[in-house]
Amino acid sequence: MNKAIDMNDSQKFLGVVRELYGRVAWTHKTHEKDREIWSRRVCLTRWINVVLIGITSILATVGAISNSQIIFVVTSIVGAVSTAFVVYQLSFNPEKTEAEHRMAAKRLLYLRDQYLILIQEAMSERTSIQQLQNKLESLHREASIVYEYAPDSSSKAYMAASEALKTKEELTFSREEIDMLLPEDLRLTSTKPREIEEGETKG
Repeated sequence: MNKAIDMNDSQKFLGVVRELYGRVAWTHKTHEKDREIWSRRVCLTRWINVVLIGITSILATVGAISNSQIIFVVTSIVGAVSTAFVVYQLSFNPEKTEAEHRMAAKRLLYLRDQYLILIQEAMSERTSIQQLQNKLESLHREASIVYEYAPDSSSKAYMAASEALKTKEELTFSREEIDMLLPEDLRLTSTKPREIEEGETKG
């Protein structure tokens, strides 16, 4: 009877850990995609800054040489646009937002791996439920802190994360893919390098 109860508790615990693992994994991927989005924005804003400064400098030089009123007016307009763009950057600070998403993603990656280890421990049935429960509560507290201070994710990042996890399976590796990253003595499959297989086929 006690064994049946313990088995039931173990299954319930495993179900909870799997659910929390899924949430952390999904949130991690969402922040990762948001970091990529903001990284592209930072790169774009830097290029716009360079272009605006370059155009302003060229127009100012040409205006000083030609003493053209039209050139001075155009230079003033471009300078005003450049100033407005700098003010926009200071107001929204895309670099800071990118850094916040990067930090959140890294912390969630660590927690995701810890939940994965906890699932393995629960499935091995070598650790008591109480010990596993203590580890779970500790991980959940850490995750709650990360959720609290992490920046808000965007719907665009959520959709990109959904595609990455469901369609592209970015979160997982096949056995063969993992083996390719390991030394030959640590591999589980007997796959040969692609170059060798192609050579044998040609021969």
